[in-house]
Amino acid sequence: MLNALVPGTFNVNKAFVAHYPTGSGLADWVLYWKNRGDRCGSNVDAAIAASPAGACLLSVTLGRTDRSTGLAPLEIVVISDHNGGMRY
Repeated sequence: MLNALVPGTFNVNKAFVAHYPTGSGLADWVLYWKNRGDRCGSNVDAAIAASPAGACLLSVTLGRTDRSTGLAPLEIVVISDHNGGMRY
């Protein structure tokens, strides 16, 4: 799970996670987008098995905007078939 504070006007359809195996170079990145086929869907195991990087995007959620700061909590959940190797 990745958490960040973003402007309350953030468009969750533009949320993404850049995933690459530990030790790989930047050219090996796989991007997971909320509005693309990278979502886990109802069959998480099948989605992970079909993914070249062994991961899928489970959810992207934007919380309530804090009126005093204009910021809102963003939560992105990625499921992977391994521990470690996730950087953001």
